[in-house]
Amino acid sequence: MPDANQYVLPEVFVQRVGGDLVVTTNDEHIPHLRISNVYKDLMAQGGNSAEVKNYIREKIRAGKFLIKSLHQRQQTILNIGRKS
Repeated sequence: MPDANQYVLPEVFVQRVGGDLVVTTNDEHIPHLRISNVYKDLMAQGGNSAEVKNYIREKIRAGKFLIKSLHQRQQTILNIGRKS
């Protein structure tokens, strides 16, 4: 049976610091993503065919794009919170 408790986690926090409202992102529950060195090591190996290297290169590129997109999303959310 699935967990009946569902929680909503805020994406930003707004806190009063002195007389100012300060907006920060809630990064606590966001996993730190990175490209594994295993894939970089596979690219450096001489025994892989051009097809394998192209496949790995494309997957690394897609992973970097995803990480960049998620970072941009966090920045956009922070900017929206600061303008509200």
